[in-house]
Amino acid sequence: LPLASSASATVSPAELRMGCCGYIFNAIAVGLIAYAAHYGYKEASSKPDYGPAYALPDWWWKARLPDSVSLIDASDAEGLKKVLFGGDPWLLQCYSGLPFAGQHLPRPYRVHPAFKDALGSMGGGVRGGLIDCEARLPSNKNVV
Repeated sequence: LPLASSASATVSPAELRMGCCGYIFNAIAVGLIAYAAHYGYKEASSKPDYGPAYALPDWWWKARLPDSVSLIDASDAEGLKKVLFGGDPWLLQCYSGLPFAGQHLPRPYRVHPAFKDALGSMGGGVRGGLIDCEARLPSNKNVV
């Protein structure tokens, strides 16, 4: 192929600005994708029980909660009385509403596989609940 002449190789300032903006946009997009991939890998590898799907956002997990599992609000005194003292059997899983590195409790809406298995093995006679065990109760105490 013949090389382009120097007259056709000149770039106008408008084309140069467009290429520069496109380059910056692409660089930012690649950086965000790399950060998201690193965050997802870091979260998934720090929680081996949950697998790589652990790093998905909270709304994804909330939409996929099993029907037999309810979210229990620690600030609702009447709801807590029903769960803890109502007489119906409940199996509760704690979660942590405080995001910090090295925590041992799962994040909100993540149902541990062992919790699901335990609910399934009880044949529907027990309701499941997720509660933030680090949240303050109306009595200014916490669950744990």
